[in-house]
Amino acid sequence: MFGPVKVNEFVHARRPMAPEDKFVSPNVDVLFSIAIMDLSQGPIALELPDTKQRYYVLQFLDPWTNSFAYLGKRSTGTEPGSFLIVGPDDDLSSSALETFDGRKIVRSPSKLAVAVLRIAIADVDDSSDLHEMQNGFVLIPSIKKTVREEAIVGPQSMGEYAFWEQLDWAISAYPPSKSELRFVNQVKSFSLGTRNFNKISSLKLQTLKLLENQGQIWLEKQATGFNETQIDGWNSLIDLFNFNRDHFGSGVINSKNWIIENLNDAVEHRAIAARIGLWGNHGYEAAFYQAFEDKNGVRLEGKKIYQLVLQNPPPAKAFWSVTNYTVPDFFLYDNAEQKYSISSYDKDLKFNDDGSITIIFSHERPDGVLGNWLPTPKGFFRPLLSLYHPDLQKIRQFWPSSIQDITF
Repeated sequence: MFGPVKVNEFVHARRPMAPEDKFVSPNVDVLFSIAIMDLSQGPIALELPDTKQRYYVLQFLDPWTNSFAYLGKRSTGTEPGSFLIVGPDDDLSSSALETFDGRKIVRSPSKLAVAVLRIAIADVDDSSDLHEMQNGFVLIPSIKKTVREEAIVGPQSMGEYAFWEQLDWAISAYPPSKSELRFVNQVKSFSLGTRNFNKISSLKLQTLKLLENQGQIWLEKQATGFNETQIDGWNSLIDLFNFNRDHFGSGVINSKNWIIENLNDAVEHRAIAARIGLWGNHGYEAAFYQAFEDKNGVRLEGKKIYQLVLQNPPPAKAFWSVTNYTVPDFFLYDNAEQKYSISSYDKDLKFNDDGSITIIFSHERPDGVLGNWLPTPKGFFRPLLSLYHPDLQKIRQFWPSSIQDITF
């Protein structure tokens, strides 16, 4: 979809995500752009274009997937802008300055950061307009030096202990937040974090593999909804991405309502988020609800026919959408209709006489159903209701209606 991701330069996806893009819970309502930023060589200037009131969000993440800044319609508006991204070793990082040389400062907690851009495709007749907007997001490194991806992302081992080898490298290269030092000390007891992975004893390696297997079993149970509190078959993911507890840059709300206070809970949330929705936004930027069961608590599967009635418009200031994903992969379902979501901006969206919207889920299109049909795989599936730029006055009182089995 992107091609090779580059360092200090945006790579743009020119089409929405599709089934062949094997990414967990991919968003089909936006065009993505992505850049790896190496701030060890100095600050990086950033130019933002005028998106003409079109919703977008430029999310900044550290190597541990903490979202430390947001630029975009919700936080900074849609007019042109000039920013300067600085790393933790830069003098500007510890200064009180808000701007430097006419650019607003964005402080990264790590010398490595990822910038993820999402631009809404709503109401677009010609995608070339969006491509032009994407091209307007430009990174300008202070030192134009060619950097190899391998030098900043560490070993790419595919061996039996690949996860632990990568962790050993990452802890040393990009120290986690101060609040997580307890976990760093725990892994150091296994000789991790020293970049001497090849010297770890066989007994410790066996223990690490056992811990990895136990962790995967726990994570799969969490990811597929068995241990989630559900209401009418849905559970909220509004607070899933609140695991950032230390870095509150532009657009990040520093409030107890949006921070997971307990460190253990925060680390668990980060693991679940990586499994079901890597790089997800905080709930005040984009709010998500997922369903695994129908109104009667029975798992959703494609051999049946279901309906979801949205009685009132979901409280989204930008737009909302409902997307189906396979379980347990959380990939888009490849179907002949090439239809993966139903959105508030769909030109053929059908409304009921009372203004409500009925969405039908089934593997085959039911007789008599023309609009608002969303194909499902034959097996289990998971609908995801997404609200972009949610209304913070209403979002915590909102809850989706139950999904009802209407199989004849």
